[in-house]
Amino acid sequence: MKRAAVLFFALFAVYAATIGLDSFDESDYGGDEPHYLLAAESLIDDGDLDVKNQYVERSYSDFYPYDLDKHGIETEGRLHEPHGIGFPLLIAPAMAIGGEQGVELFMAALAALAVMLAYLLALRVAPDPWALGAATAVGLSAPLLAYGSA
Repeated sequence: MKRAAVLFFALFAVYAATIGLDSFDESDYGGDEPHYLLAAESLIDDGDLDVKNQYVERSYSDFYPYDLDKHGIETEGRLHEPHGIGFPLLIAPAMAIGGEQGVELFMAALAALAVMLAYLLALRVAPDPWALGAATAVGLSAPLLAYGSA
């Protein structure tokens, strides 16, 4: 269990070190990330998923310096992001506590937790050092380094 904790904290530190690397010239976020952050902000500020007023007020300008295209379709005067409610609900507490950097740290912790749990699962079929080596290799792979805090 001690090795699992060391693996978690080591990977969390590595993932947290990637925070602040720009996805684009002036932004830490790309793809659908700003849309998820905007939906979480709507949950925090308004208690709903209607992001129409967030777009009007350009609430995303704190974390996304470009124009953000609307992905949803306006119905009955409301604009809902089509990405669903699950992920915005998951990150809303972290966003409320620490803003977008809080979300990045939360995501880094989730990624490190996932690899740690995979290590504990691997111990059921392979002994150390093989289980630890495999979990470390996966934890330090390019996809997890790139998306560990995204």
